[in-house]
Amino acid sequence: MQKDQWTTYWRDGTATSFGHQSPAWYERTIIPFWQQTFQLLPRGADILDVASGNGAVAAIAAEVGAEQGKSFHIAATDKAGIAPDLEQHPQLESVEFMPNMSLETLRLPDRAFDLACSQFGIEYSRMDQALGSISNLLKPEGKLVMVAHNTESVICNGSREELQQYREILKQQQLFKRLRDLVKAMGEIRSRSDLQRLAQNPRSEKGRKAFNRLVDKLMKKFPEGVVVADALSQINPLFKERVVSPLAAKLAYIDAVEQSFLMGQQRLIDLINAALDDKDVARMQSVAERSGLLASGVEKMEDQEVGLLAWILRFKR
Repeated sequence: MQKDQWTTYWRDGTATSFGHQSPAWYERTIIPFWQQTFQLLPRGADILDVASGNGAVAAIAAEVGAEQGKSFHIAATDKAGIAPDLEQHPQLESVEFMPNMSLETLRLPDRAFDLACSQFGIEYSRMDQALGSISNLLKPEGKLVMVAHNTESVICNGSREELQQYREILKQQQLFKRLRDLVKAMGEIRSRSDLQRLAQNPRSEKGRKAFNRLVDKLMKKFPEGVVVADALSQINPLFKERVVSPLAAKLAYIDAVEQSFLMGQQRLIDLINAALDDKDVARMQSVAERSGLLASGVEKMEDQEVGLLAWILRFKR
């Protein structure tokens, strides 16, 4: 997993890896799971949220602690540079965030935590080192609870479908290359009257038709494609409010949008590669045992409407 792409992703305060608008199943199934997990902890429990992102799970722990008067001590670490939105999620003010700290080398006091938790995080790491590191941080009888990607989950299946769209946009069809060619052919546009003259420019018309053919092809291939729709929504301003911007500024905008899509594609590749099947879970249990963590439960998290979401893995020190 590349650190920079996730640093960029978390920069705007996004709470979860599913974006600002979490899917309905997240609210319906995953949040209640974590609430129940934290409700079972004693007053004053020390909690470590590993691979925390901007603290979605840490926020749930803080809310439970406040509601039940349990005064949890919560720390959160992530390999990336994270940017929790304290204004949107004021409960995170009580969480000690430690960015730029990989799971494999957690620089924290040994035997300090009652619970380590992870939501779609540990499976991205080098498992033997990460589990060994976490084991060292847990108190005797301390627990590790993971929600991890399952290769057959609705999340992974959806990610595979979205990855096809990314690949079509970024490699096979070269949408952004054709967009650059069109914008260059249009040249500097300083007024709306310049736009009207473009119809008489053969190079510009050729570029416009080629670009529109590609857009039509993408929309026919992915009629409900969220990635294609996102790409078009970010491209549209070039022909509306940004149309009279300097050519260099428009090209820089295209570069930035393309880079964000390259990072989005890589995040999906990371997710799919990190997902666990039955054999991976068995191997993880073996690795955990060698690290001093005994498996205390493995189950599949199911949502009542969409089906399989993830693995739930529990270990005990």
